[in-house]
Formats: sequence, structure tokens, C-alpha cells
Amino acid sequence: MARRKRKEEAEGKGEDGSSSPSPSSPTFSHEEAFALLKQAERAMTSFYEAAATDAAVAAEGLALLPGVEALLENLAAREGVVQALVTGNLQPIGWRKVETLGVARHFDEIVLSSGEDGGGGGGGEGEKKGRVGGFGSDFCSSEEAAIDEPWRDRARFIEVAAERALRTAAAAKLACSPSPPSVARKVHVGDTPFDLKAARAAGALPVGVATGVFSRGELEAAGVPGAVILDDLSDLEASLRAMGF
Repeated sequence: MARRKRKEEAEGKGEDGSSSPSPSSPTFSHEEAFALLKQAERAMTSFYEAAATDAAVAAEGLALLPGVEALLENLAAREGVVQALVTGNLQPIGWRKVETLGVARHFDEIVLSSGEDGGGGGGGEGEKKGRVGGFGSDFCSSEEAAIDEPWRDRARFIEVAAERALRTAAAAKLACSPSPPSVARKVHVGDTPFDLKAARAAGALPVGVATGVFSRGELEAAGVPGAVILDDLSDLEASLRAMGF
């Protein structure tokens, strides 16, 4: 029962299968909610930063799953590969979680443009560096239909990450055509059917891992063409083969 409830929460549904708010929740029209989006993002980020003032609090509920760090290390050492974090988290929150887990260093750096935010700060005078990723704070569709197909927004996060990959100091590593430069191949790893559908829509190889609330069978049942499903990432060679390396 607990697992079922967690899955319904991941799908944005209540226990009765509906997506409607509880009677006690304030309700907004789609237009009203969208207008308040940036205000809500600022409030959420401020709340998280105030609450996660030390590593113990920031790490609460987080765990680095088997094989993840070894895979990130292996890919980081490869020529022609740029690694990006893609998540529905707001960008500051997503990077704080990855930093807390100690693996932010494996994601490639970019020089941020004016007004742009990103993880892994630093850089010289007049230069601010971040890391490559695509986040919930990068894009949110204003179309009401997107509520029932959240994977469409996530596909845009993958595209944003690929666009940022071309701005990295490591861009020379990428297998890019010279005119115009582009990412030759994308791989997206996730643990929900939404991730697999988003990968397919963004032109990436969908790799599903059954380490979340969805089982291997449920990920396979999503029926995403070309998807590769793994139980986890603990077998490095199998993980690399699944990703086409």
C-alpha cells in the first residue's frame, strides 16, 4: 500500500486515481497558476535553502544508488562525452542535491551567460561557471494539455541540456558536425515511464532503471520504442552497453 501511494504521488494523482486537489486545497485556474509560477519557484528555492543549511539536512532522503558513481566516473573520462543532469527539480535545488551526494564534479562545466544560474559556481573575474543540465525551472508549457502529459516538458529539459552541452569547454570532445554544431547522440537515463517517453520525444536513447517506484515490468509496459530497461546500474559493463558504449 505504501508503495502504491508513492507511485500515485509520482504520477501526480490521489489514491482514487484522480488528479484533482483535495477539497481543502486552494484552487486556481491554469492561467492563474501559470502567472504565479516564477513567484512559486522563488518561494520554493528560498524555503529549501533555508531548511537545508547543513549537509545532514540537505542529504535527508537522498541516497546514491548502486553503480551510479562508477558509471559517472567512467563516462567523465571518455572523449566525446558530455554529461548533463536532467531533472524536474528547480535548478538550484537539483544541483544542491547532487553536490550533497558528492557527484556534481562529474557533470561538465559551462560559462554562464548574464543572469543565468547554474551549479558548481566558480570561474575567474567576470566569469561565472555552472554545470550542464536541464531543469523544471528552465521550461514549463503554458498549454493546459501538458498537465496530462508531463513527459512533454521533460523532453524539453533534455533538449535544453543538449543545447548547453555545446557551450562547454569540453564541446571539442563532442562528435559534432562543423556546420552547424550539434550533439550527434543523446542518452537519457530515468526511472519512470515519463522519462522514457521524454527521451523518445527528445530524440534520445531511453534507458530505464527499476530503482524507483516503478518496477522493470511497469517500465517495459510503457511500450516506449527503443527503450532499454535495466534492474539497476550496478553492472558497469552492462550499463555502458545499454547506453551504446
